[in-house]
Amino acid sequence: MRFHRADNLLFCSDNERDLDYVRAVSELVLARYNGETYHWRPARSDELWRIFTGGRASVVGVRHAGRVACVKLFYDDRWRTRIRTRLGLSKARRAYRNGLRLRTAGVLCPQMIGYAERRPTGPALLVTELITDAARIDHWLAQRGIGRDMAEALARSLRAMHDKGVCHLDLSPRNILVRQRDGGFEFLMVDYEDARFASEIGRRQRIDNLHHLHERMAQCASLRDRLRFLRFYAGREYRAYRQALRQRMLRSPRNH
Repeated sequence: MRFHRADNLLFCSDNERDLDYVRAVSELVLARYNGETYHWRPARSDELWRIFTGGRASVVGVRHAGRVACVKLFYDDRWRTRIRTRLGLSKARRAYRNGLRLRTAGVLCPQMIGYAERRPTGPALLVTELITDAARIDHWLAQRGIGRDMAEALARSLRAMHDKGVCHLDLSPRNILVRQRDGGFEFLMVDYEDARFASEIGRRQRIDNLHHLHERMAQCASLRDRLRFLRFYAGREYRAYRQALRQRMLRSPRNH
């Protein structure tokens, strides 16, 4: 992994040929960022446009040097976040490394290009491939519904991810992209900083992951569709998973 500094900007990429690109793209975004955190609403231009802004991070598209990239700007200014950035442990760094590990594990996600940190306390930026032929699952379901084929494909994709020792702390429809490929569906994980890796994912972790997804899917998919998904995911263990998920939901403060 290659690190470089330019003034107060630290930038990094696994591919040395991308270092200059990561620096240029990061400087372009930081020149537009006015420090307003979740209130930031960058003016649209041919070079930069808003994909999502709010919360503790924003996502923008950037066009530079004939390439188009997706940049996630982490502007969370809580003291613990600033300390972690000072120590070289920013969310952008963790997201970049997790993205590389996801692809190595065979879990689909956009290609990692690099990350940058404005030293010493942020903000930090993650630079990745911009996926233009996919949509967030919640947006997809709002327009088309889920259907049997998609429910089965999503269930098998997440089961394979868990079987490979990968889980996601914020497994939700907004953090999974879906696109159609070769007559089927393909899913890509985002919010890489929330990915976690283990030699084995036990049932309790799987239920926690599925509960998190189930809660948020309740806003855009029927109970029938969610149980269909669970049946494809659990297979012969469907009854045990359904009972465990039911108990987990009864303990949840959310309204289903």
